[in-house]
Amino acid sequence: MAYLPESLTLSAQDITALISDYKEYHASPELSLAEFETTRKIRQRAQTMKLDDGVEREIVEVSETGTVVVLRNGESPTIAYRADINALPLKEQTGLD
Repeated sequence: MAYLPESLTLSAQDITALISDYKEYHASPELSLAEFETTRKIRQRAQTMKLDDGVEREIVEVSETGTVVVLRNGESPTIAYRADINALPLKEQTGLD
């Protein structure tokens, strides 16, 4: 199953950054409605990500821990992704990072 359109490609540097972010988020879980550091990191990544020419970015702070990032590319269809960012501080017992 593909989650990204074929026209969207990620560089090796983008992929490395996303994997690093993923590991960092999972190493520092935050409880529901207390995801202040996670939210800060998400907003910073949304603000600094490189966009193709013609793509407009709007970052909407919904609450202290809620964010909507709108990327507009002309009159193309709208696609939405939703993610929960809260976690429980559990001890990793698999031996993985």
